[in-house]
Amino acid sequence: GKEKADWTHCFHFSSETPLERRKCPKGTHHFKAAPVTPIAIRSFPKHASEPAVQALHWDDEQWERYELIANAFLQIQLSNYAPRSHGSWHQLGGYGRFQQSLPDSLESGECELFLQIGTDEWASNMMWGDGGELSFLAPTNKLSAGQLDDLRGDLQCG
Repeated sequence: GKEKADWTHCFHFSSETPLERRKCPKGTHHFKAAPVTPIAIRSFPKHASEPAVQALHWDDEQWERYELIANAFLQIQLSNYAPRSHGSWHQLGGYGRFQQSLPDSLESGECELFLQIGTDEWASNMMWGDGGELSFLAPTNKLSAGQLDDLRGDLQCG
């Protein structure tokens, strides 16, 4: 169907606000709760069309060498931090993983990745397509100001 404005909501509460479990609204799909442990890791551009990569004016050979190094580093990270992952993970900020293509709003620099929720069938029974990611993008100017009132969703799978 056609996208509708205001279909995605993100709620932010101050750190003084205690968390409380709430029931999911009727008619919505929900996933079982799973513990989360944030780990700070490096993320690197994974698409040649990323603005940070485009600014380097690399030729195909330079991009291919970079890609080999970045993929090797990613495999090391995954084996340490997400050993049961089949290439999908959760991420807050940084350079996301997009299985089909880099979303136009990221390629143009209009948006940045806010949150990416990967397939996590072993912990929460979440499966996006056949092992993809659900991503939330925020306009760059709003994200840098801490405003999350204009998130855009993107679902991609292999």
